[in-house]
Amino acid sequence: MTYFSQEKILLDLPDAIFEYYPNFFSAEKANMLFEKLQKETPWQHDEITVLENISTT
Repeated sequence: MTYFSQEKILLDLPDAIFEYYPNFFSAEKANMLFEKLQKETPWQHDEITVLENISTT
């Protein structure tokens, strides 16, 4: 039994091994997880000053 999709994309990055499985979750499951992440993560936006310009991150 395998838990990963057979399709994977390897990205050639310096000092890293990156394997991307585009169909790891179904579209329905991915959308549900994304909505949950957006709703339940305490996101914050900070202000930073760079060369006297204020920017919201």
